[in-house]
Amino acid sequence: MMLSVAEILKLEVLRSADAVVVAGEQGLNRPVRWVHVSELPDIAHLLSGGELLLTTGMGIARDPGAQRRFIRELADAGCAGVVIELLRTYREPPHALVQEAERHGLPLIGLRREARFVEITERVHVAIINEQYGLLVKADGIAREFTGLALQGTTLRAVLERLSRVVENPVVLEDGAHQIVDYAAHGLAVEEVLEGWERHSRSGHDDSTAAVHETPTAPGCAWIAIWLREELWGRLHVLQMGRQLDEIDRLALDRAAAAVGIALLSERDAAHVADDARRSLISDVISGHIGSPEELGHRARALGAEMNGKQLAALVIGFASIDGNGGAHRDRGRLGIAALEEIRRSVRNARATVVPAVVGNQVFAIIGLKEEDDDEQALLAIAKAACAACEREAPDVVTVAGVSRSFEPGAVRRVFEEADEALRYGLRLGVGGTYRYADLGIHHLLVRLRGGPELAGFVESELRPLLDHDARSATPLLPTLRAYLAAGGNKSAAARQLFIERRTLYRRLRRISDLLAIADDDHQRWLRLAVAVQGLDVLRERPPPT
Repeated sequence: MMLSVAEILKLEVLRSADAVVVAGEQGLNRPVRWVHVSELPDIAHLLSGGELLLTTGMGIARDPGAQRRFIRELADAGCAGVVIELLRTYREPPHALVQEAERHGLPLIGLRREARFVEITERVHVAIINEQYGLLVKADGIAREFTGLALQGTTLRAVLERLSRVVENPVVLEDGAHQIVDYAAHGLAVEEVLEGWERHSRSGHDDSTAAVHETPTAPGCAWIAIWLREELWGRLHVLQMGRQLDEIDRLALDRAAAAVGIALLSERDAAHVADDARRSLISDVISGHIGSPEELGHRARALGAEMNGKQLAALVIGFASIDGNGGAHRDRGRLGIAALEEIRRSVRNARATVVPAVVGNQVFAIIGLKEEDDDEQALLAIAKAACAACEREAPDVVTVAGVSRSFEPGAVRRVFEEADEALRYGLRLGVGGTYRYADLGIHHLLVRLRGGPELAGFVESELRPLLDHDARSATPLLPTLRAYLAAGGNKSAAARQLFIERRTLYRRLRRISDLLAIADDDHQRWLRLAVAVQGLDVLRERPPPT
């Protein structure tokens, strides 16, 4: 950020020269890039913008028309201001000069005491260089800080919070489908920051180049696209609801975007590693350290659980605080113990075997069931009993259990993947209880794609015209499309579900067909739309940041 004319006037060398603003005061915030001394009457064509012009007035013609032209040409050239000595050539600034400078908002400054122009030039240039050096030091510090955050493997929330403090404005991270991933409100109410987000995000945010852009919407927004491995993942926004942004803020946004990209890649890689590497017997099973069903059988038998000849299933239990005050974290120790005790008791009653353990914030269990048993009912009974025990222990905590299907021992890793996916589905809904992988349908396929750009890109490619319409319209069409698809294309059923007349439904469906360029008999396209709507729901199921 360059020094302004007003800041330059505060320098001692100009105050000693009794510098006074005689016209163009409204332009005192103009940035000064350099100082130029000249007595040429046609100096404007030699300027490149941002210069503060020093003159004794000798080159300024006496003719008022020429004086007006002199100021007009300087203003058109982007001159920051004119400093004229008022001792020799002119005792008072010419009236025409003053009028024209005022009209163009070009600061006209008179020096009423003698001053050495070389000293003014030297002091102003030193001040400009010092300012630029200070900015470079600050910029380097910010760049180092965000690089450090990225290398330390920090969380997305930490990056967003730090950026918000640097720019003194709210920050929002969204994915490729314009769905909010996380934000930092910078002390403002969440509703104030996020109100009408989709309308804001879908207006003027189309450029996907890896550069900081500015959108003159209300509020003003500086933003940058987030790319992961040559695919557009989303965007990072700074909403100008506090102070105006400067060059340093834009640099911070750029560096924060890089840190966000690294954090996203780290989380994605950590998720893959978590699929391949866990801990203890359960951790070793999930991590792939168990090389064969025989090895699993030997190690489980040493722990008192016979797995040979069993159908294996997995149960994973997770917790979330109801009030958002960290109850789940505070109670997870005793909740884990309560869950383990109930799982062991229920497994004994079901004449099954189990290897349970607490790993991190969750409870994991490998359960071996006899083939003649009703696997589904036994698993559900164990999961429900464990959830009930946790709810009795801590009523203010949501307890969710994910249950896999049953497989032969060679597929033991798969059972944990399924249970974990069912658990995540339940946690996203925020409703306690037991969730079976077998009940997820196409949802489990979409969930697997939610973390990358593929699902967001598919949803956008299929639904963007409709979502853009809904972001601007008081009568959204997505509920109509959703009801029509849920009714299997039965228009009467869809109209009843929406509580509207059939002719109203027909009109809305025609509008949807026009927006999405789809024919009634294009069955493949309608199928894609059904999947896209479910994909949008998956993207919107992401729990709100706390």
